Amino acid sequence: MINIKPGTILEFSKDKTITCEVINDKQVKYKDKITSLSNSADMILKDMGYDWGSVHGPAYWTYQGKTLTDWRIEKE
Repeated sequence: MINIKPGTILEFSKDKTITCEVINDKQVKYKDKITSLSNSADMILKDMGYDWGSVHGPAYWTYQGKTLTDWRIEKE
C-alpha cells in the first residue's frame, strides 16, 4: 500500500541499529530469515524482554523516520 520497494532497509523503532530488508509486500528478511513484519518485531521485542501475546509489526518498523503504520495512515 505504501510502495516500499524490495531491497529497502527498515529500522526498528526501539533500536535503530536493528534492521530488516523488504522482500515483497508481505515479507522481510531479518537475520537471514524470510518472515513477516509482525513476526520479526515479536522476536526482537522478546529479545528485549517483552512478552506480549501479539505484535503489530508495522507499528515498530520505520522507513524514513516514520513507522509503516504512520505511512499507511497518511496514504489513506
